[in-house]
Amino acid sequence: MLFARLKSTFNYASKESEAKVLNEVTAARLLVLDEIGECRESEWEGKVLANIVCQRHDDRRDTILISNQPTESFLRSVGDSITDRIAEGGSIYQFDWPSFRRTSA
Repeated sequence: MLFARLKSTFNYASKESEAKVLNEVTAARLLVLDEIGECRESEWEGKVLANIVCQRHDDRRDTILISNQPTESFLRSVGDSITDRIAEGGSIYQFDWPSFRRTSA
């Protein structure tokens, strides 16, 4: 949803600007981004994500990145910039139990 919202600001009729969306995201007390491995479909998305996480890190704001990927795949998908920030002051928690959706069906 984040990237869809940002891309919608590119329309000249948009009621919000890219800067407003990015400011809102970087200023939030806590930012939770789910399915992070799915949002790096382009180089632009990777750069935007890195900029958001780096800005939040510099501002000492908590960010939670959620992915269904194994740790190594996750780190590769988020890139070096984010990986460095995780190593500096973050943590990775891997929950590898079976999918609740698959076991409850």
